[in-house]
Amino acid sequence: MNRLRDTIEQLSRCKFDYETPEIILSVDHIEINLEEGKESSGSFIITNSNHSAIKGIVYSSKKIITFTDNQFSDVENEIQFKIDGQELVSGESYHVEISIISNCKEVVLPVSIQVIAPFYVTSFGKMKDLFQFADLAKENWTGALELFRSTEFERVFLHNDHKNKMIYDNLMKSTNLNTALEEFLIAVHKKIPINLQIDKQNLEYKIDSVESFMDRITLTKDQWGYLEVDISTDTSFISLEHTTVRPENFIGNSYGLEFIINPSYLRDGRNFGRIFITTYNQVFVVNIICHYIKETRIREEHNRLNKRCQLELTKSYLKFRLGTIKLNEYIQEAEGILHKISGSPNQILYTMLTAHLYIITEQEEKAGQLLDTLNDYENEFKQSAGLKYCAYLYLKALYHKEQNIIDHAVREIRYIYENGHKDHRILWFLLYLDKNYEENIMYKLAQIKEQVLSGTHSPILYFEALNILNKEPSLLHEIGIFEFHIINFGIKYEAIGKDMAAQFTYLAGREKTYRYNIFKNLVILYDKYYSEEILTGICSLLIKGQKTDKKYFQWYRLGVEAQLKITGLHESYMYSIDEESNIILSSPILLYFIYNSNLSDNKKAYLYAYIIRNKAQNASIYRTYLKQMENFCMKQIGSHNINRNLSIIYEDLLTKDMITESVAYDLPYIMFRHVIKCDNHKIKGVVVVHKELKTESYVPLVEGEAQINIFTENAEVFFVDHNENRHLSAIDYKITKLMNSDRFIDICYNYQIDNYMLLLSLAEKINKYQKFDDNAVLVREKVIHLSDLREEYFKMYFWDLIQYHHDSLDGNYLFNHLLHLNIKCLNKFERAQVLEYAIVAGMYMEVFSFIIEYGFEQISVKRLLKLCRELIARYDKEVNEEFKEEFITICFYVFHSGKYDDTILQFLVKYYNGTTKDMYELWKISKEFNLTTTELEERLLGQMLFAKSYVGNPLEIFASYYGLGHNSKLIKGFLSFYAYRYLVHDRVVDEELFSIIQKELVIAENDVCMLAVLKYFSIKNELSEEEIKFAKFHVFEYIKKGFSLPFFQKFQKSFQLPSYISDKYYVEYITDPKKKVVIHYRINKDSNEEFISQTMNNVYLGIHVKEFIIFYDEELQYYITEKDENGESITESISVKIDKTMDEEDNSKYNLINLMLMAKELKDDKTLVQLMENYMRSEFIKNGLIKMK
Repeated sequence: MNRLRDTIEQLSRCKFDYETPEIILSVDHIEINLEEGKESSGSFIITNSNHSAIKGIVYSSKKIITFTDNQFSDVENEIQFKIDGQELVSGESYHVEISIISNCKEVVLPVSIQVIAPFYVTSFGKMKDLFQFADLAKENWTGALELFRSTEFERVFLHNDHKNKMIYDNLMKSTNLNTALEEFLIAVHKKIPINLQIDKQNLEYKIDSVESFMDRITLTKDQWGYLEVDISTDTSFISLEHTTVRPENFIGNSYGLEFIINPSYLRDGRNFGRIFITTYNQVFVVNIICHYIKETRIREEHNRLNKRCQLELTKSYLKFRLGTIKLNEYIQEAEGILHKISGSPNQILYTMLTAHLYIITEQEEKAGQLLDTLNDYENEFKQSAGLKYCAYLYLKALYHKEQNIIDHAVREIRYIYENGHKDHRILWFLLYLDKNYEENIMYKLAQIKEQVLSGTHSPILYFEALNILNKEPSLLHEIGIFEFHIINFGIKYEAIGKDMAAQFTYLAGREKTYRYNIFKNLVILYDKYYSEEILTGICSLLIKGQKTDKKYFQWYRLGVEAQLKITGLHESYMYSIDEESNIILSSPILLYFIYNSNLSDNKKAYLYAYIIRNKAQNASIYRTYLKQMENFCMKQIGSHNINRNLSIIYEDLLTKDMITESVAYDLPYIMFRHVIKCDNHKIKGVVVVHKELKTESYVPLVEGEAQINIFTENAEVFFVDHNENRHLSAIDYKITKLMNSDRFIDICYNYQIDNYMLLLSLAEKINKYQKFDDNAVLVREKVIHLSDLREEYFKMYFWDLIQYHHDSLDGNYLFNHLLHLNIKCLNKFERAQVLEYAIVAGMYMEVFSFIIEYGFEQISVKRLLKLCRELIARYDKEVNEEFKEEFITICFYVFHSGKYDDTILQFLVKYYNGTTKDMYELWKISKEFNLTTTELEERLLGQMLFAKSYVGNPLEIFASYYGLGHNSKLIKGFLSFYAYRYLVHDRVVDEELFSIIQKELVIAENDVCMLAVLKYFSIKNELSEEEIKFAKFHVFEYIKKGFSLPFFQKFQKSFQLPSYISDKYYVEYITDPKKKVVIHYRINKDSNEEFISQTMNNVYLGIHVKEFIIFYDEELQYYITEKDENGESITESISVKIDKTMDEEDNSKYNLINLMLMAKELKDDKTLVQLMENYMRSEFIKNGLIKMK
């Protein structure tokens, strides 16, 4: 308002600008393509044609455009504006006017805004949908990944796409965003999962060198995208080039996986190794076999051959001793084995073994020959005092059978054995030569045991010990390490007698803990003897070890069928049963658990589920169990437990009558449960995300299974791997619903249970079928108060409630609940509807506060009218000062839309400021309503003067204001301005204005107004006596002051002017007072005379005047130049000549002279004489020589 006051003050003091500079805008139209949801900014420059300071203010016709500063006052003014696209919708267009009100007039800058879909600019051009994004990912994965992780991705590609945004938000929690991007593209169906193929799965090499070598496996992808491949091996002789293969390692879709075989890690013979190639959903195993031949192979082959032959001889000997082969078979086998080593470097060994064979097969002649050969080495053997010497003595005693030789051999061998040569073979020699062992079998067994416990693992000694125990099972009085070796040996060769088996079973039963070796041996013995005692031992041992794996079930089943009296047998039977199999539970089991119910809850559930499934075949058992099953059912519901078996129990036993309030409270925790099964070893758990909730739930996989709650449709299940990456669409899994929740939802809700899963499940159904009964409304009420509810679902359910209560004319509800509305989650159309409801509910100040933040354009004008009416009454008390302008804007919007009444109009008359056009329109309509418009007129007239705006009829507005207005400066300024325009610029002015000016001139002097009135009188066809008197008085007053304007001469016809006024010829030139005006003239008949230059006098407000006396037939030629800071220029060039058209009635001195000159030229002597007489008479009268009568 200061700018208006300054202008009025200036005009009231008759300070005028000669001309108003043209306002210049840097643009004449603004066109903007605005992305939906984005903000745009811009600016334009305001200057004027004079390059001088320009003052003013800018307005926008719509709130969509705001200004950083809407006032300006500099020579060059940059107006910065912003356009907020948060509320705009793609496809909309807006036409906005920026009104610029300045002291250089008032102009409108049109702005066209086209709202376009969000887009992102890449090297491939603009992208605005997921198809284009997928193309980018295919061509430039790195660029797509950068965009994927930016905030722009959500804005452009997920705008209003709640489902895909939920998927995106959850995948972005992955540690590897490459994986997240791959999963996202698969989830939104823009690509398919990558499958890997390999060209080799089995490799075999023959190696006879120590040099390492390389080979390659080709991996091939069938799709573009991101795939990490883990590479590992289970052996040291394989070295891998990479342990992880990433997309950048592939050339095209192929990668050559190189690996190195290092023979230094190979053992002689066949070596096995594997390479594992693993992706998130595929596992490949490449089997590698290396046949390696070392350089020392020949020597080692001989050693191995000797050892192998000795082992074969031992086996053959044992088979013979155990009676599995006959003597002749043994001889044949032994000779064949010995033949293999006949060429061996160790001929002494060969000779001894052959001699032994001949002795025990009574081939004495051959045996004697070989012993003779060995006799040559006796001294050598004796000096070594070792195994060979003992073997020699043993063969010699065995061959000769003479007691003295045998005794000598025993003494020598024992001495050697007891003095540091505790070789088990030496002991064996003693066992067969020393009769003391035959007489004392316990001592014999102790000697063998000593050898075994010292680390000897000789099958020959095992056999000797087994023989002893088979003969005397009572000697087996514990199951230690030694005993295990003997029993294992006996079982291996099926050589354990029945009595020994019974003794072993007895000892096994005394064991306090489970021992696998005992169990294994008992199983073998049972398969041989099918003894109930052995079965008892097996079951007892398993029960002690709490062995309940499925593989043990067969033993418990046999025990139950055999009706063994073992504590815990029936329970172990149940715990080890394979619940996936179709096993028929025996009657003893079913009867047993009627009274013995100490099973775990899981096993009880299996038992009861079995009974329920088979109740048609065994109704009596079902009835017997019914009560305890019902009790169990209630307990499990209370504990929120469910599995496949419990679901069968709940479905069968849970009736409507059983559902109490407490049961209804517990049911929602189980009735939405699902079992998810995933066999992918890389996955450690699952995350369940419901579209309605902000939160997620994580459940770890246990043995590939997890229980999850799914209570609404389209819940998403994400799989979390061990690297914390999330997968959605590329993982194989199976999900099973455990209960039919539809049976219980309504029943539970009847108890007013507020479980969030129950409420959301119900809400989804009632929304699907658009139910609006009392229960449906109450469900929505409860849902909107869930703390984790997503905004879009809050909006949906809340909106349903608002519309319902609005349609039901429930104003109290609207008033009480709209206060709690998070209006931010609504779009502009929904928000407008809610605010309209709120207006109806009388929430005026609350609505106004929302309008301040979000705007009002979408609200119906009818509702806004009601709002404005109510708030006008509270305006001074309740509307904050900072928001008053906003409220005025709303009121004018209503008015401009054609909806108004006295209240709106009176308010706007008092407060509205806007464009001159809008204020004038308001004034006109307010006058039609016969309202007092003085305040509006004062602002409007002030703005017209400031902006030189001439909308409508300013005089009409001024005339209305003049009667009641009290701003004398405004009145004076207005009159002065229009008087100036008339006086200086010759603008047309309504005659009524001059009568007002005359009234004001009575009160105060005002030269510009006075001169304007005089100018008006000078051209008036006829003046009244009063007007003549008025004009004459003031003209002569100005003349006395030496102030004369050319139009004064026009009063000559109304009253006599001084001759020095009337005789002159005036050249009048009007221009800016700031300019220097020079007239260049000459008066003659000769065109060659020089021009005389003289500054023209600025008589008043830029009216420059030069007086001339021109006689008949003289010619005044002149041109006028203006000079200012920009230089000098000719602006006017005129030639004036006194001609025959002069006024003959004009008796002024110079006119008479001119008439005489004309008569003389015409040789009209009579007229000339008459004119001369008139001239002389006039002069005599002027000089007082003749008195007028």
